[in-house]
Amino acid sequence: MVAPSVDPGHDPYDELREATARLTDEYAIDKQTALDAILAFGSESGARRILRQRWWNGQVEMRELEAA
Repeated sequence: MVAPSVDPGHDPYDELREATARLTDEYAIDKQTALDAILAFGSESGARRILRQRWWNGQVEMRELEAA
């Protein structure tokens, strides 16, 4: 049996950091809250669903995004 190779340069949290940045850009929340939501709901999509529900209930604000 051969052990799988390990890439020492690979950071498993890169995708989480990118998703966290997208959520903090869209919603008026800090990075820790965004990361907690992603981890709690299993994905960026799950976090986005709950944040949208909280926005609808007035519990969180959305940021105004400028058109590129």
